[in-house]
Parts: sequence; C-alpha cells; structure tokens
Amino acid sequence: MAIGLGLRGPIGFYRGILASGANNARGSALIVFFIFMITTLGTVVAAPIITGGLAALALVVCAIHFLSVALLLLLPAMPEVTPEAADAT
Repeated sequence: MAIGLGLRGPIGFYRGILASGANNARGSALIVFFIFMITTLGTVVAAPIITGGLAALALVVCAIHFLSVALLLLLPAMPEVTPEAADAT
C-alpha cells in the first residue's frame, strides 16, 4: 500500500491541481481536505470494531480502497494537456 501511495500519490495530487484550472490554491486545499476527511471517516468507522483486531482494521482499509477505485472509474477522463497548450496559458 505504501509503495502504491508513493508511486501514485504525487501524480494524483498533481492531476488534481491541474483539474482545478487557474485556481491552484483551491485545488490543493480541496485535495488536503479530502485526505483528512477520508482519514477521519475511516477512524470513525474503525473505532467501534477495532477490538476485533487487525482483520477489522483491514476490512475498513479495503473498503476505503474499493471506494476510491469505484470513484476513479466513475470520474470522467481529464483531457491531456499538451506542452504547446500549457505554454499558451
């Protein structure tokens, strides 16, 4: 999981900022907000069942991962930015 986050995390963060258009600060703030929101919600969900051991925690983490994959499949594809178009903006 950590390797996947290390490989995809920075690219996802960058693409999220690109998707925000000219308002990079808002895009960055929303990404950080959602990171903390998912972490908090995961903690709230895991707290009552944490006494079940690592299996309960793994269940919560798997549910969050499945939710993230489902969201990625539902999101529309972002248009690719060509170097010429990036220089024009």
